[in-house]
Amino acid sequence: MISRKWVLLVGLMILGGLGQTSAPLAQELEFSPQDQVLALGDDGRLAVVLNEAVELRTIELEIQYDPTIIAGFAGGAGAAFDELSCYVWEEFTDDGDGTWEGFAVSFGTDCFVVGPGELFVWDFSTLAEGMSPITVTAVRLFDPAGNVIPDVELGSTTVIVGEDLSGVGNMPAPARPEVRVVPNPFNPRTHIEFEMREAGRVRLRLFDLKGRLVCCLIDGVYPVGPVSIPWDGLTDQGLAAPSGVYLFRLETNRERSTGRMTLAR
Repeated sequence: MISRKWVLLVGLMILGGLGQTSAPLAQELEFSPQDQVLALGDDGRLAVVLNEAVELRTIELEIQYDPTIIAGFAGGAGAAFDELSCYVWEEFTDDGDGTWEGFAVSFGTDCFVVGPGELFVWDFSTLAEGMSPITVTAVRLFDPAGNVIPDVELGSTTVIVGEDLSGVGNMPAPARPEVRVVPNPFNPRTHIEFEMREAGRVRLRLFDLKGRLVCCLIDGVYPVGPVSIPWDGLTDQGLAAPSGVYLFRLETNRERSTGRMTLAR
C-alpha cells in the first residue's frame, strides 16, 4: 500500500512556498473509455479524465477490480502531467488482490496541471472472459496551494472480456446494438429498449457494482424488431434491489452491449 505520509510531506513542502488560495468548486471526473469490451489476450488502458478548466497539483486514487478477469500491470500520471516542465512524482502499486493505488504530484510553486485533461492512466491485461466492475474506493484532488478540492466524484465503469472476433474472415465486427433505459434514473420500474437486427436468441442480465448477478430478465428467442423489457427493481429471488447503480449486459447471436442504470428508491 502507498504511504500517505510521503504525499503529506510533499504537500507541506509545497505549502511552504505558496500563499493560501480558495479551493475550487466540486469536480466530477470520469473514466475513459466507458464500459469497454476487449478480446481475451488483449491489453487495455483506462484513463481518469477531468473535463473542466481546473488548476490542481495532485491526484490520489484507490480502485477495485475483479482479479480473476483482469490484472493491472502499470499506472502513472496522465497526459496532463506530461505537458509540465517541472518534476512529477508518480507512484502505482497493485498487490494482485483486486485493489490498486496510485498518485501523481507536481513540484514547484508555479507548476501545476490546468484542466481539462487526462490525470492518471491504468494499464491492465485480460485473464478470462467475463465482466469486471471498476469501482472507486477513494479519489482526492489537491489544488496548487495544497488544499483538498471538495466533493470530487469519479463514477464506476466496467471492463468486459469476450471472444476475439478480429480473426473471423475480413468482415468487421457488427456494431453493438443501441440500448436505451427509460426512465433512468427510475423508481421502481424502468424499461430496457433495443432493436433486434435479426431474429435469434437474446439474453439480458443485470449485475451490481461488485459483479454479482442480480437477475436475468430475458433468455430466449426474439423476432426482428423493437424490444422493450421491463424491470421492476426485483432480484431473481423476488427481493427488492437496493438503491444504487446497476449494470446490464445484452447478448444476441452476433452482438453485445453493456450499460448502466440507477435505481433511486
